[in-house]
Amino acid sequence: MSQEVGQAASAWEELAVRLACPETVCPPEFRDVSDAVSYLRSVLGEDYLEGARKIRKHPFVGLLSISWPGLRSDFLNWVAHVRGVRQCQNVDRVIGDLRVANKCIHAYGMIEIGGRLRRSGLNVFFEPESGRNEFPFRPDARIDFPTTGESFFLELSCQWLAERQLGAFEAMGACHEPVRMHLETLKCSFRLRTIPAPDHMEEIVQRIEEAAQTVLLTGHHAEVVENGTLEMGICHRKNSEELDMWRTRHAIHFEGYEGPRDDTHEIDRLKQKIRREQRQLPQEYPNVLAIENDHIFSHYPDVRHLISALQEEVYKYRNLAFILVQGSNGSNRGEAGEVITQGEHRFQRSVGQGHVRHTLLLSNRYVEQKPSDKLRTLLAEALFD
Repeated sequence: MSQEVGQAASAWEELAVRLACPETVCPPEFRDVSDAVSYLRSVLGEDYLEGARKIRKHPFVGLLSISWPGLRSDFLNWVAHVRGVRQCQNVDRVIGDLRVANKCIHAYGMIEIGGRLRRSGLNVFFEPESGRNEFPFRPDARIDFPTTGESFFLELSCQWLAERQLGAFEAMGACHEPVRMHLETLKCSFRLRTIPAPDHMEEIVQRIEEAAQTVLLTGHHAEVVENGTLEMGICHRKNSEELDMWRTRHAIHFEGYEGPRDDTHEIDRLKQKIRREQRQLPQEYPNVLAIENDHIFSHYPDVRHLISALQEEVYKYRNLAFILVQGSNGSNRGEAGEVITQGEHRFQRSVGQGHVRHTLLLSNRYVEQKPSDKLRTLLAEALFD
């Protein structure tokens, strides 16, 4: 038993060390990173991190391997949100979901949004009754604004990549893994033209492993070419010019990884998500539907076009006052922050420490129960940094 406790303690201590870098910004709720991690440890329990490591898509996993400063700072802000919602009704159910593989990302997002709203002076009740016997669903949260007496319900939904997109990313990850294992020594570029069948994928990965070992032994460039499927160049980091020349010959962009052509229509997928999820919210309230989508803003960097494409879908539903679409990603491209206002809609891109956060709030002028100006202002303060 003491050995298990020691291992759990080591996991929390390891997390604190990984977070405590000079670039990491700790929120004012805590003295320092160790104080924040100690608080989270007291809430989640000694053994929590060991279980989180076993969930492939758990929000904590990146923090335990490779992360960038902005992601670490965002995580510490999330710990502050945990503290902010600790007294909210049914919060223990949400915290319990952080241990469940198919619920942990949703629970993480609910705590983040709930903490933002709570910090702005709104009261948050997780998993409430709708108050209407004939309404069959239970939304994720009810939000009360004591100043005006207004209430609304909030539903959060997470939208992943389409199945074929996930397949492409997994295939690209499998191709990159034999090189990534030697990241400090080797680098590569490749073009994957299609998703290989399982046996073919296994054969390709074996060839990449052999090529990587050849580069480690000789220090010189090697390539793996599977006609119609893959072209990959691998080099020693000391001889990067060899890979530059190879990329030029194969017309692969600098430092690039090119995957199979993606013709998924992301706006249509998002519209379908709105159509399904708005059913979870009752009528006669100025409700909010929040959608986590980490890739829509990369597919549509012209945010004004995205707003125009989505607003007519928003206007169809008289039970939605707002639709919040948000996502984040790491970046080393020197992106700049931006604020766009288009009619009653607002978008913000926040950039800091290699971390980019996108927030789009679409407002529905045709909602049945219109929110007060005070509530609109408070929501904007809560949702936009």
